Amino acid sequence: MTQTNFKRVPFSLELAKKITNKEAKGRIVNVDGNKARIICWNKDCGNSNYPIIALVDMNGGEQIFTFTKEGKECIGFSSYKDLCLEVPTYYRDYTNFVPQKLQPCLVRDSEEDEWWVQVCAGKDIDGEILFYVYDGDIETWKYCLPLSKVTEQLLGTKKSYEQLIQELDENGKD
Repeated sequence: MTQTNFKRVPFSLELAKKITNKEAKGRIVNVDGNKARIICWNKDCGNSNYPIIALVDMNGGEQIFTFTKEGKECIGFSSYKDLCLEVPTYYRDYTNFVPQKLQPCLVRDSEEDEWWVQVCAGKDIDGEILFYVYDGDIETWKYCLPLSKVTEQLLGTKKSYEQLIQELDENGKD
């Protein structure tokens, strides 16, 4: 089994929930690198600005803190107590991915289709992402991922990106 290298990324509520539910590999820490365990996502006792309750390992024991949905201990400034995430270096969150013109991407129209490589042709006047296809025509695709060493493993398969990451985790990449 190989050792996983982690990289630190900004706190994301949705990804933190996936990590907590073991749907995604990673860990929740504060800026100082202390492990954090979120015990409540939706606290509402008069101040809904701080809905997250977490126990953070500090000074040999867990201390309780509240955080904003963005993982901030205090609104308006940064703190060493702010939350962040550590994810495997092969994992990327592509939920907001927007391809750039001439960027090679993996594309498909449905989850039942295989992934293909196409090059981004830019956007049409409605903002729809366009791709060059083999016959010189231009098409749109419903699903799109950037082409990388990790995502290229999806080429010609019907797997989702999440399934690929799960396989990497199970096959010694954890």
